[in-house]
Amino acid sequence: MTVLQQKDMPGNDMANEQPKTYTECCIWCLSTSGCRGFVWGWPNNTSSFQQSHCWLKSILVAPTSLAQFTSVHF
Repeated sequence: MTVLQQKDMPGNDMANEQPKTYTECCIWCLSTSGCRGFVWGWPNNTSSFQQSHCWLKSILVAPTSLAQFTSVHF
């Protein structure tokens, strides 16, 4: 597992849910067929929609710098 702090992987969302803890997001991805990684919005994110929000990724793209996000890929 590779964890990238303050990075986003835009697009290719399989599903998304809020609120999720980082651990719940990770477990959700690991238990979802085809999930190759996820992006998690920090609880203190300036956008309330993105706070503790989890986006599962079916395809991984080059990460972009974006504060208040953590990107993970397997």
